[in-house]
Amino acid sequence: METTSKKALTLPNLLTVLRMTLVPLVIWVYFCVSPYVALGVYILACGTDVLDGYLARKLNQVSTFGKWADPLADKLMTQAVVICLALDQPLLWIVAGVLFVKEGLMGIGAVVVYYKDQQHMVFAAKWIGKLATCLMFSGLVLCFFEKLYPWNIMCLGIGLGCSVTAFFYYVIRSSREMAAHKKGKTD
Repeated sequence: METTSKKALTLPNLLTVLRMTLVPLVIWVYFCVSPYVALGVYILACGTDVLDGYLARKLNQVSTFGKWADPLADKLMTQAVVICLALDQPLLWIVAGVLFVKEGLMGIGAVVVYYKDQQHMVFAAKWIGKLATCLMFSGLVLCFFEKLYPWNIMCLGIGLGCSVTAFFYYVIRSSREMAAHKKGKTD
């Protein structure tokens, strides 16, 4: 059983903060050093995502901070990489736009949930969200190699479709849980 710690200074959370600091670094490296070096930074950042989740569960260091900061770090990194790539591959502006709208709506939803006295509600990633993340990561990595067209765009498109599907899944799930919680308070 997973418990949530109030302690924020943990190894998993430090890895999440490291990933956040890699966002401006990946942008700088992409434009000032080399897109392929930026790819290495992106892969490193994605590795910290896998590692922080594993360590949080293994060391029983799941925290409220981590539950909020980890997905934020992922979203910032993904959006940064998509925008960098879109400057060289204009078709990716569609992906950037869809992600921007989806993540913006998720952010607004998180604020609404938080301020409706539902601070306890933080949703763990489900298989559809994890699949979307893996496919988006794979598609973005492939997009660093334009010669892999159209496979890179196909993988990214499937990942984007899964990401949008996951968005609707989480909207429905959070609506149901908020309604159940509200009903529980009034009973």
